[in-house]
Amino acid sequence: MTSPPLPRYPSFGPKLEAFLLDTVSDDLFRKRRADLKPNESSFLEALLSKSVLAGSDAMPAKGSFPVLLYHSGAAGSFEDNSVLCEYLASCGYVVMTSAFPSSDGQHVSNNYGGPKTSWDDLAFLLAHALTLGFVDRLKVGAFGHSMGAQVEWLGQRRTPLRALVSLDSTLEYTVDDYAGHRSLRKRLSRLRPPPVPVLVAASADLSPNFSTWNRYLPRRADASIRYFRHNDYLLHGSVARTFSHKQTSEVRRNYDCLAQMVQAFFNAHLLGTPADWRRLLGESSDEFRVVDHTFLPSNPDR
Repeated sequence: MTSPPLPRYPSFGPKLEAFLLDTVSDDLFRKRRADLKPNESSFLEALLSKSVLAGSDAMPAKGSFPVLLYHSGAAGSFEDNSVLCEYLASCGYVVMTSAFPSSDGQHVSNNYGGPKTSWDDLAFLLAHALTLGFVDRLKVGAFGHSMGAQVEWLGQRRTPLRALVSLDSTLEYTVDDYAGHRSLRKRLSRLRPPPVPVLVAASADLSPNFSTWNRYLPRRADASIRYFRHNDYLLHGSVARTFSHKQTSEVRRNYDCLAQMVQAFFNAHLLGTPADWRRLLGESSDEFRVVDHTFLPSNPDR
Protein backbone atom coordinates (compact mmCIF):
# COMPACT_ATOMS: atom_id res chain seq x y z
CA MET A 1 0.00 0.00 0.00
CA THR A 2 1.33 3.44 -0.90
CA SER A 3 0.14 6.84 0.27
CA PRO A 4 0.77 10.42 -0.88
CA PRO A 5 3.87 12.21 0.50
CA LEU A 6 1.84 14.56 2.69
CA PRO A 7 4.92 16.29 4.22
CA ARG A 8 5.33 17.96 0.81
CA TYR A 9 1.92 19.56 1.24
CA PRO A 10 1.86 20.97 4.80
CA SER A 11 -1.53 22.66 4.53
CA PHE A 12 -3.30 19.83 2.70
CA GLY A 13 -2.28 16.98 5.00
CA PRO A 14 -3.85 18.28 8.24
CA LYS A 15 -7.05 19.26 6.41
CA LEU A 16 -7.33 15.81 4.90
CA GLU A 17 -6.71 14.09 8.24
CA ALA A 18 -9.31 16.27 10.02
CA PHE A 19 -11.85 15.57 7.28
CA LEU A 20 -11.21 11.84 7.48
CA LEU A 21 -11.68 11.75 11.26
CA ASP A 22 -14.85 13.84 11.11
CA THR A 23 -16.22 11.61 8.34
CA VAL A 24 -15.55 8.46 10.34
CA SER A 25 -17.22 10.06 13.38
CA ASP A 26 -20.24 11.09 11.35
CA ASP A 27 -20.61 7.68 9.70
CA LEU A 28 -20.34 5.87 13.04
CA PHE A 29 -22.17 8.24 15.40
CA ARG A 30 -23.78 10.99 13.26
CA LYS A 31 -21.60 13.54 15.08
CA ARG A 32 -18.46 15.50 14.48
CA ARG A 33 -15.45 14.18 16.35
CA ALA A 34 -15.43 17.16 18.74
CA ASP A 35 -18.98 16.31 19.87
CA LEU A 36 -18.43 12.63 20.72
CA LYS A 37 -19.27 11.25 24.15
CA PRO A 38 -16.43 9.57 26.11
CA ASN A 39 -17.59 6.04 25.21
CA GLU A 40 -17.85 7.01 21.55
CA SER A 41 -14.37 8.55 21.58
CA SER A 42 -12.99 5.41 23.20
CA PHE A 43 -14.64 3.23 20.57
CA LEU A 44 -13.20 5.39 17.78
CA GLU A 45 -9.71 5.39 19.27
CA ALA A 46 -9.80 1.60 19.64
CA LEU A 47 -10.88 1.28 16.03
CA LEU A 48 -8.14 3.58 14.73
CA SER A 49 -5.46 1.76 16.77
CA LYS A 50 -6.20 -1.63 15.19
CA SER A 51 -3.54 -3.01 12.90
CA VAL A 52 -4.31 -4.03 9.32
CA LEU A 53 -2.76 -6.60 7.01
CA ALA A 54 -1.75 -4.03 4.41
CA GLY A 55 1.75 -2.59 4.73
CA SER A 56 3.11 0.74 3.52
CA ASP A 57 5.36 0.62 0.44
CA ALA A 58 5.28 -3.18 0.27
CA MET A 59 7.12 -4.81 -2.61
CA PRO A 60 4.66 -6.00 -5.27
CA ALA A 61 4.50 -9.68 -6.11
CA LYS A 62 5.93 -10.83 -9.40
CA GLY A 63 3.53 -10.91 -12.30
CA SER A 64 1.00 -8.73 -14.11
CA PHE A 65 -2.15 -7.86 -12.18
CA PRO A 66 -5.54 -6.28 -13.00
CA VAL A 67 -6.24 -2.82 -11.62
CA LEU A 68 -9.38 -1.63 -9.83
CA LEU A 69 -10.28 2.01 -9.19
CA TYR A 70 -12.50 2.89 -6.23
CA HIS A 71 -14.72 5.95 -5.65
CA SER A 72 -16.15 6.43 -2.16
CA GLY A 73 -19.06 8.68 -3.18
CA ALA A 74 -19.97 12.26 -2.32
CA ALA A 75 -18.40 13.47 0.94
CA GLY A 76 -16.91 10.02 1.55
CA SER A 77 -13.39 9.49 2.86
CA PHE A 78 -10.80 7.59 0.86
CA GLU A 79 -10.53 4.83 3.51
CA ASP A 80 -14.25 4.28 4.12
CA ASN A 81 -14.16 0.83 2.49
CA SER A 82 -10.59 -0.12 3.34
CA VAL A 83 -11.46 -3.71 4.28
CA LEU A 84 -13.05 -4.39 0.89
CA CYS A 85 -10.13 -2.72 -0.87
CA GLU A 86 -7.62 -4.70 1.18
CA TYR A 87 -9.49 -7.94 0.51
CA LEU A 88 -9.45 -7.36 -3.25
CA ALA A 89 -5.75 -6.49 -3.11
CA SER A 90 -5.07 -9.75 -1.27
CA CYS A 91 -6.80 -11.55 -4.15
CA GLY A 92 -4.35 -10.17 -6.70
CA TYR A 93 -5.86 -6.83 -7.71
CA VAL A 94 -4.06 -3.48 -7.72
CA VAL A 95 -6.59 -1.26 -5.92
CA MET A 96 -6.33 2.52 -6.18
CA THR A 97 -8.41 5.43 -4.92
CA SER A 98 -8.17 9.15 -4.28
CA ALA A 99 -9.43 11.71 -1.77
CA PHE A 100 -10.94 13.50 -4.82
CA PRO A 101 -10.31 17.04 -3.53
CA SER A 102 -11.55 20.07 -5.42
CA SER A 103 -9.41 21.04 -8.39
CA ASP A 104 -8.28 24.27 -6.69
CA GLY A 105 -7.14 22.38 -3.58
CA GLN A 106 -9.36 24.42 -1.28
CA HIS A 107 -11.71 21.56 -0.34
CA VAL A 108 -10.82 18.03 0.69
CA SER A 109 -14.41 16.81 0.57
CA ASN A 110 -15.11 15.31 -2.84
CA ASN A 111 -18.59 16.82 -3.25
CA TYR A 112 -17.11 20.12 -4.46
CA GLY A 113 -16.53 20.79 -8.13
CA GLY A 114 -19.09 18.36 -9.57
CA PRO A 115 -18.62 14.89 -11.06
CA LYS A 116 -16.01 15.99 -13.57
CA THR A 117 -13.45 16.41 -10.79
CA SER A 118 -13.92 12.76 -9.94
CA TRP A 119 -13.66 11.53 -13.50
CA ASP A 120 -10.49 13.54 -14.06
CA ASP A 121 -8.95 12.12 -10.88
CA LEU A 122 -9.88 8.56 -11.87
CA ALA A 123 -8.29 9.10 -15.28
CA PHE A 124 -5.16 10.40 -13.54
CA LEU A 125 -5.05 7.36 -11.26
CA LEU A 126 -5.37 5.02 -14.20
CA ALA A 127 -2.66 6.83 -16.16
CA HIS A 128 -0.36 6.38 -13.18
CA ALA A 129 -1.35 2.74 -12.76
CA LEU A 130 -0.41 2.00 -16.35
CA THR A 131 3.14 3.21 -15.67
CA LEU A 132 3.62 0.49 -13.07
CA GLY A 133 5.42 -2.58 -14.28
CA PHE A 134 3.08 -4.99 -12.51
CA VAL A 135 -0.27 -3.75 -13.94
CA ASP A 136 -2.10 -5.47 -16.79
CA ARG A 137 -3.34 -2.52 -18.87
CA LEU A 138 -5.98 -4.67 -20.57
CA LYS A 139 -7.70 -5.62 -17.31
CA VAL A 140 -9.17 -2.49 -15.72
CA GLY A 141 -12.26 -2.35 -13.50
CA ALA A 142 -13.87 0.11 -11.11
CA PHE A 143 -16.22 0.05 -8.15
CA GLY A 144 -17.86 2.74 -6.10
CA HIS A 145 -20.54 3.67 -3.61
CA SER A 146 -23.43 6.17 -3.83
CA MET A 147 -22.34 8.98 -6.18
CA GLY A 148 -19.26 6.90 -6.93
CA ALA A 149 -21.61 4.13 -8.09
CA GLN A 150 -23.64 6.20 -10.54
CA VAL A 151 -21.65 4.83 -13.49
CA GLU A 152 -21.26 8.08 -15.43
CA TRP A 153 -17.58 7.33 -15.99
CA LEU A 154 -18.59 4.46 -18.25
CA GLY A 155 -19.97 7.00 -20.67
CA GLN A 156 -16.85 9.15 -20.78
CA ARG A 157 -14.90 9.18 -24.02
CA ARG A 158 -12.35 6.35 -24.40
CA THR A 159 -13.24 4.76 -21.07
CA PRO A 160 -10.87 1.82 -20.57
CA LEU A 161 -13.06 -0.04 -18.07
CA ARG A 162 -13.84 -3.70 -18.68
CA ALA A 163 -16.14 -4.23 -15.68
CA LEU A 164 -17.77 -2.08 -13.02
CA VAL A 165 -19.49 -2.63 -9.66
CA SER A 166 -22.12 -0.13 -8.46
CA LEU A 167 -22.85 -0.21 -4.71
CA ASP A 168 -26.15 1.46 -3.79
CA SER A 169 -26.24 4.27 -6.31
CA THR A 170 -29.73 5.17 -4.89
CA LEU A 171 -31.24 5.53 -8.38
CA GLU A 172 -32.91 2.17 -7.79
CA TYR A 173 -35.26 3.71 -5.20
CA THR A 174 -36.51 6.84 -6.96
CA VAL A 175 -39.03 7.58 -9.71
CA ASP A 176 -37.93 9.01 -13.03
CA ASP A 177 -38.94 12.58 -12.19
CA TYR A 178 -37.40 12.66 -8.70
CA ALA A 179 -35.80 16.11 -8.43
CA GLY A 180 -32.66 14.91 -6.69
CA HIS A 181 -31.75 12.62 -9.59
CA ARG A 182 -33.22 14.57 -12.48
CA SER A 183 -29.98 16.05 -13.76
CA LEU A 184 -28.15 12.72 -13.43
CA ARG A 185 -30.86 10.83 -15.31
CA LYS A 186 -30.73 13.49 -18.02
CA ARG A 187 -26.97 13.09 -18.39
CA LEU A 188 -27.26 9.31 -18.46
CA SER A 189 -29.91 9.47 -21.17
CA ARG A 190 -27.43 11.23 -23.45
CA LEU A 191 -24.75 8.56 -23.12
CA ARG A 192 -24.40 5.56 -25.37
CA PRO A 193 -25.18 2.28 -23.52
CA PRO A 194 -21.82 0.69 -22.76
CA PRO A 195 -20.99 -2.93 -23.59
CA VAL A 196 -19.23 -3.29 -20.25
CA PRO A 197 -20.71 -5.73 -17.68
CA VAL A 198 -21.94 -3.95 -14.54
CA LEU A 199 -22.93 -5.40 -11.17
CA VAL A 200 -25.58 -3.25 -9.47
CA ALA A 201 -26.13 -3.84 -5.74
CA ALA A 202 -29.05 -2.34 -3.79
CA SER A 203 -30.89 -2.85 -0.50
CA ALA A 204 -33.67 -5.45 -0.72
CA ASP A 205 -35.63 -3.94 2.18
CA LEU A 206 -36.16 -0.77 0.10
CA SER A 207 -37.67 -2.68 -2.85
CA PRO A 208 -35.17 -1.55 -5.49
CA ASN A 209 -36.33 -1.09 -9.07
CA PHE A 210 -33.44 -2.41 -11.13
CA SER A 211 -35.33 -1.79 -14.37
CA THR A 212 -34.28 1.85 -14.06
CA TRP A 213 -31.00 0.66 -15.60
CA ASN A 214 -32.49 -1.41 -18.44
CA ARG A 215 -31.88 1.12 -21.20
CA TYR A 216 -28.44 2.19 -20.09
CA LEU A 217 -26.89 -1.06 -18.79
CA PRO A 218 -27.80 -3.93 -21.11
CA ARG A 219 -25.10 -6.20 -19.63
CA ARG A 220 -25.99 -6.14 -15.96
CA ALA A 221 -26.19 -8.30 -12.85
CA ASP A 222 -28.49 -7.26 -9.98
CA ALA A 223 -27.83 -7.99 -6.30
CA SER A 224 -30.52 -7.45 -3.65
CA ILE A 225 -29.11 -7.48 -0.12
CA ARG A 226 -31.27 -7.60 3.00
CA TYR A 227 -30.59 -5.66 6.23
CA PHE A 228 -28.35 -3.14 4.47
CA ARG A 229 -28.79 0.58 4.85
CA HIS A 230 -26.89 3.00 2.63
CA ASN A 231 -23.61 2.98 4.56
CA ASP A 232 -23.62 -0.76 5.23
CA TYR A 233 -21.89 -1.26 1.88
CA LEU A 234 -18.90 0.40 3.53
CA LEU A 235 -16.62 -0.66 6.37
CA HIS A 236 -17.88 2.39 8.27
CA GLY A 237 -21.45 1.12 8.21
CA SER A 238 -20.53 -2.33 9.40
CA VAL A 239 -18.49 -0.87 12.26
CA ALA A 240 -21.35 1.47 13.19
CA ARG A 241 -23.60 -1.57 13.57
CA THR A 242 -21.07 -3.07 15.97
CA PHE A 243 -21.38 -0.01 18.21
CA SER A 244 -25.18 0.23 17.98
CA HIS A 245 -25.76 -3.56 18.29
CA LYS A 246 -28.47 -3.37 15.60
CA GLN A 247 -28.49 -6.45 13.32
CA THR A 248 -24.74 -6.63 13.76
CA SER A 249 -24.31 -10.28 12.79
CA GLU A 250 -26.63 -10.04 9.76
CA VAL A 251 -24.88 -6.98 8.35
CA ARG A 252 -21.41 -8.40 9.03
CA ARG A 253 -22.37 -11.65 7.32
CA ASN A 254 -23.68 -9.85 4.26
CA TYR A 255 -20.69 -7.50 4.13
CA ASP A 256 -18.48 -10.58 3.90
CA CYS A 257 -20.74 -11.94 1.15
CA LEU A 258 -20.54 -8.57 -0.62
CA ALA A 259 -16.74 -8.72 -0.68
CA GLN A 260 -16.80 -12.24 -2.10
CA MET A 261 -19.41 -11.25 -4.69
CA VAL A 262 -17.38 -8.26 -5.90
CA GLN A 263 -14.28 -10.41 -6.21
CA ALA A 264 -16.17 -13.17 -8.05
CA PHE A 265 -17.67 -10.66 -10.50
CA PHE A 266 -14.29 -9.15 -11.35
CA ASN A 267 -12.72 -12.61 -11.58
CA ALA A 268 -15.37 -13.60 -14.11
CA HIS A 269 -15.19 -10.50 -16.27
CA LEU A 270 -11.58 -9.36 -15.95
CA LEU A 271 -9.75 -12.65 -15.48
CA GLY A 272 -12.10 -14.93 -17.40
CA THR A 273 -12.46 -17.31 -14.44
CA PRO A 274 -16.21 -17.48 -13.69
CA ALA A 275 -16.33 -20.51 -11.38
CA ASP A 276 -16.81 -18.51 -8.16
CA TRP A 277 -19.39 -16.29 -9.83
CA ARG A 278 -21.36 -19.29 -11.07
CA ARG A 279 -21.23 -20.84 -7.61
CA LEU A 280 -22.48 -17.61 -6.05
CA LEU A 281 -25.39 -17.48 -8.48
CA GLY A 282 -26.31 -21.01 -7.49
CA GLU A 283 -26.26 -20.09 -3.79
CA SER A 284 -28.51 -17.04 -4.25
CA SER A 285 -31.12 -16.64 -1.49
CA ASP A 286 -33.79 -14.22 -0.30
CA GLU A 287 -31.22 -12.63 2.01
CA PHE A 288 -28.60 -12.17 -0.70
CA ARG A 289 -30.10 -12.57 -4.17
CA VAL A 290 -28.09 -12.17 -7.38
CA VAL A 291 -29.55 -12.27 -10.89
CA ASP A 292 -27.21 -12.25 -13.89
CA HIS A 293 -27.95 -10.64 -17.28
CA THR A 294 -24.30 -10.24 -18.32
CA PHE A 295 -23.85 -13.26 -20.61
CA LEU A 296 -20.86 -14.81 -18.91
CA PRO A 297 -18.03 -16.34 -20.92
CA SER A 298 -18.96 -19.90 -21.81
CA ASN A 299 -15.49 -21.33 -21.24
CA PRO A 300 -15.21 -23.11 -17.88
CA ASP A 301 -12.30 -22.49 -15.53
CA ARG A 302 -9.16 -24.40 -16.34
